[in-house]
Amino acid sequence: MPRLPASFCVAVLCLVLAACATTALETNKDAANLKTLEKVYVVANTGNVKLLGSTSPSLGEYLSSTVTARLSKRSVDAKGVQLGGMDLNLTQDNLEKDIAAYGATQVMSIELTGGTVEPYTNVLHSGDIVVTIFDVRINKAVWKAKIHVQAFSGWGVPEATMGDSVDKVFTAMQADGLLLQAAPSTGS
Repeated sequence: MPRLPASFCVAVLCLVLAACATTALETNKDAANLKTLEKVYVVANTGNVKLLGSTSPSLGEYLSSTVTARLSKRSVDAKGVQLGGMDLNLTQDNLEKDIAAYGATQVMSIELTGGTVEPYTNVLHSGDIVVTIFDVRINKAVWKAKIHVQAFSGWGVPEATMGDSVDKVFTAMQADGLLLQAAPSTGS
């Protein structure tokens, strides 16, 4: 069997690595006022930015639904919305009323700050996802995380990388006592 040229193998390896992306996480907390998450209203504000190959229409919808589902798996009551979408009724006043009507003990704000987006497709290439948890009872931010996502290629940040980023944020929340129980095991 003939051997493949080394240059071909290097080119294939570069293409594989180019599809990968990196994430870096930093957190800050107000330890004196930090409470376990109970009833969380998740607000994702990322505009119409998209993930590479995602089935979700936008990054905000992906983050809102993914975070809400993962909180629910950890026995945290959660409701999520996406700002910047096409909902004409989602105003600041209506959002505040919905948070109050829901009876949230915490509000989790998820925002995309900085970074670069492909101008024609709106696919995210890099940026910082900032997660802030506000305690409604004391009207104060008590926990914040910033995770930088960066694609290694011109293709953009894939959904799997954003899922890994959400995992890292949940690991940090667990370490800081915001989550009581670990996620249920999916293995047999």
